[in-house]
Amino acid sequence: MYYALTRLFFAFLLSVVDLYAAQYNRTQLPLLPDIQKTFPLITANRFMIANTDTMCVLNEKGADGDSSSINLYTAAIFGADDKRYVCYKYKNVNKCNFIIVLYYNEYYVDQIQQDKEYINKWLDMFYISKVSCIKCHFASTRIIYADGVHNVPATLKKDIQIITTKRCAIKKVLRYKASVKAPVHFYTKIGSLNIYSIFVNPISIPIYAHVNVKKTTVYKRILESIRILIFGQNS
Repeated sequence: MYYALTRLFFAFLLSVVDLYAAQYNRTQLPLLPDIQKTFPLITANRFMIANTDTMCVLNEKGADGDSSSINLYTAAIFGADDKRYVCYKYKNVNKCNFIIVLYYNEYYVDQIQQDKEYINKWLDMFYISKVSCIKCHFASTRIIYADGVHNVPATLKKDIQIITTKRCAIKKVLRYKASVKAPVHFYTKIGSLNIYSIFVNPISIPIYAHVNVKKTTVYKRILESIRILIFGQNS
């Protein structure tokens, strides 16, 4: 009976851990080579560093695709006391918040303390840049079969926080859907904003229509289709 209850408890614990870990984005990894080479040489056999302001993994070693290192951090919250796992939070000089997980095959207090000092110093170069939804009325995208309106402005649904450094300029690239057909409702997804900063891969953010667009009549849709066939969609 005790064994069965123990298994149920750990199954529940793992489900909670996986739910927590799933919140962190790691699709933008790895870091740019110029940023990665500044990372200090530490003795930890495995590690994970995540920024809690942007909910993204900043750097990791030895973690697999199921966010195992973040799982270790969450497990520590629930009472794991294995001294090989070192989990702590850090707020840098620019008030960015981080979660750090370190794993050691062998436990040495001096090495752990030195690693924490090196990592904290490295983290001090990062800061948060905000992309405001109020200021981001992007270039309009073309809508076909629309009633009197062919170009609809796009915007973000909410403010976005991007982690970066002063050495890396933030680059924004808009990607619209190949074709968007009316009717289009307010906040319908019509593309994405890809933001490049300190990572090799972009952080992709959905963009949405900023107005409502009604669908045109059947007769007008036929004429619109003929016009697109003759002159192209961008005419």
